Amino acid sequence: LMMSGGGLLWGTLSVIFGLAVESSVPYAYVVITAINFAILAQTKHFPAARYVQTTASLLLPFAFQWTLGGFMTSGCMMIWGMMALIGSLTFDELKHLARWAAMFVSLTVLSGFLEPHLGVPDPIRNPTVSTVFFVLNMVVVNLAVFGLTVFFVSGREKALDELVVKNAQLAS
Repeated sequence: LMMSGGGLLWGTLSVIFGLAVESSVPYAYVVITAINFAILAQTKHFPAARYVQTTASLLLPFAFQWTLGGFMTSGCMMIWGMMALIGSLTFDELKHLARWAAMFVSLTVLSGFLEPHLGVPDPIRNPTVSTVFFVLNMVVVNLAVFGLTVFFVSGREKALDELVVKNAQLAS
């Protein structure tokens, strides 16, 4: 859901900056998420929903970056793909995490090869727009990663506190 907020943010900013066609990528993420959650609610098949959501969360930021002309002009939009990796820590099996990390690295390398061949839409040729995109990407994604880290650490501390209580109960 957090990334859907990002999809709405970036879709709307894209429209505001005159990138109506390009806005279809982040808006597509919101639609895919809504459909995926609706299917999950009906089928209760979590593994399929998990795969769809992680795949969309990983691929679409790269696709959006490519439509915006690459790393610099998009403000390194692919950093949102990192949220797929962080998110997968919360709901995927450890054995799958290497696969998602390899996909992230592969898409990043592919982006480097594609960079010289990508067209830059006219509205984004303004360096101020790229700077705004870059600042927002770094602030929002890094705050989300920080928030998830705090969530994990507080969960760990709670579990350790509960373990101390259980050990004390067993000892008495």
